[in-house]
Formats: sequence, structure tokens, C-alpha cells
Amino acid sequence: MRRSQIKNIIEAILFSYAKPISIEELNMAINEELSPREIELMLHKLIEEYKENDRGIQIIKIEDKFQMCSNEE
Repeated sequence: MRRSQIKNIIEAILFSYAKPISIEELNMAINEELSPREIELMLHKLIEEYKENDRGIQIIKIEDKFQMCSNEE
């Protein structure tokens, strides 16, 4: 699976998941041979994309988990 597809899957999981999700849980859901570091890098790319495009949603880190939520601005 291509990295861009995996990034899209991460985005979809974050959108549909009602609570913060860990990198380990994302890795299990994606079911690919990825390191936790690779997933974390993709998460940070998504975070930057949302900031650069001044989106109405954002991805935040809560302790060791990530969650999609509305942008307070």
C-alpha cells in the first residue's frame, strides 16, 4: 500500500473514531508493516497540512494519543 493511501486511512480512522487513538491502535487498524515512527510522521504531516490550509478541523495530541476535532479558530 502506498504511503499516501495509508495517510488517507489514518485520516478516516481519526475522523470516525469518537475518542483519542494511540499509534499502536492505528497500526493495528491499518494492518501494514509500519513502524510507530512512520505512523507518527504521517500524523504530523496531516497536522501540518491542516494548519497550512487553514482548515476547520485539526488533529491534536492528548498525552500519547491523537484525536481529530474542530479548529477552535
